Amino acid sequence: MLGKSNFEVDHQVMLTAKEFLLVLTKNGRNNKISVWNIDSNSLIGEVDFQKTNVAILGLMEFQSSTILTIMVGGGIEQITILSYVGALRSSSEKITVVDHQKLTTPKELDLSIFERFDFSNNIRFMRFGKRIVFIERLQARTIFWIFNPETAKFEDLMSGTQSVSISNKRGYVWLPEGKTGFLNVWLQDDLDPTQLTGMQISSKDQVEFSNDNSRMLVMSEEGAGELWHTDFPGRKASWLARLEAPHNSWFSFSSDGKFIFARSRGGTHTVWDHDGKPTGTLGKLGSRVQASIYRQECRHILLWTDEGQRLDLRPGFNVPVYGFLPERDCPDGKLKSRRLIDPVLDLFAG
Repeated sequence: MLGKSNFEVDHQVMLTAKEFLLVLTKNGRNNKISVWNIDSNSLIGEVDFQKTNVAILGLMEFQSSTILTIMVGGGIEQITILSYVGALRSSSEKITVVDHQKLTTPKELDLSIFERFDFSNNIRFMRFGKRIVFIERLQARTIFWIFNPETAKFEDLMSGTQSVSISNKRGYVWLPEGKTGFLNVWLQDDLDPTQLTGMQISSKDQVEFSNDNSRMLVMSEEGAGELWHTDFPGRKASWLARLEAPHNSWFSFSSDGKFIFARSRGGTHTVWDHDGKPTGTLGKLGSRVQASIYRQECRHILLWTDEGQRLDLRPGFNVPVYGFLPERDCPDGKLKSRRLIDPVLDLFAG
């Protein structure tokens, strides 16, 4: 145990960074943030917040500091942990200082809605690289308020139209205001947005990226899918295929990003490879697919459904007496090979 506290709690949040443990303790509207040194099992400092809500925006590590950014009473505050050796010339002792400061926010950015827990508002926040971005969606435009914890300042804002949140909270895409011919894509691991030429989007679209970011799936309000090749180093996108599926189908990449499937009402799944070429229909599986893997060399699909079913799907032949023979070999050699199929088929054909 790191220590005892007389502060009765109804909720705790623990965060770790480098050798530090930060504990946010909640008791109704009273909050306390404690900073512990994990190696020495010692309490470094505490900050109390009375009768106000505290929300964690981000915990980030920099070269000389660890910074916890929080939202308190509709404003932004930071707790900075600074560690350095030899505060005095004659000392080699490691000194740790906890600094707490309130920051200035732009007057146009109203964060009091978070204090009121008004989640019907049009402002959200996301972490991109080492920045925290407040995304304000207005009727005709979207404003990106960019906060840099390392400098404790807001940077120049960005704005755009037709903004769309990428599925699974992986980032945002939007069209820059006053410019045409490209869109901005900001993925959560990237320091800055990337401009991709060659495509357009609508705010009513749904957008999803494959896990390697080489494919982008855009689903329109009508339910049609468009598959794009995205070249981030080259800053361009190229159209690959239109994916036709029954109305109101749900599109998604497989877990490994190697194929796309659309689930229609009733559980039928239509499948394409990562270049948009149709590979067939999986039939009525009934439930939603939670995880999936595609082995293109042998056209082998593994699916795991909501109910925990594991489905092994591959094209092949039902041969009398012999049974099922797969159409193609897989590298592990566990599947029957084509060299067995052809003689059997010739035998029955002759």
